[in-house]
Amino acid sequence: MLPVELGEPSLHRTLYNDQEIENSIKRELDLVEETKVMARVRIEAKKQRASRRYISRLKLMDFRVGNLAWRVQSEVKKDSKEGKL
Repeated sequence: MLPVELGEPSLHRTLYNDQEIENSIKRELDLVEETKVMARVRIEAKKQRASRRYISRLKLMDFRVGNLAWRVQSEVKKDSKEGKL
């Protein structure tokens, strides 16, 4: 005895059309370059926004001759031969 499948075909199988799928793939391939360009534009815009935000939070300092500034003394520096602690 051979097993027999009974039932209705799925919606996907009834609406499947090879030619339509190939045409949609070709249309998408035509738009690949445009999609890449738009992605690059968005990335650059995000970088600029992040840069502007970073720069706006900086405290600009104007150093002139005679101003006091912190300086690392040689005796305070750790010997590079010593360990971490």
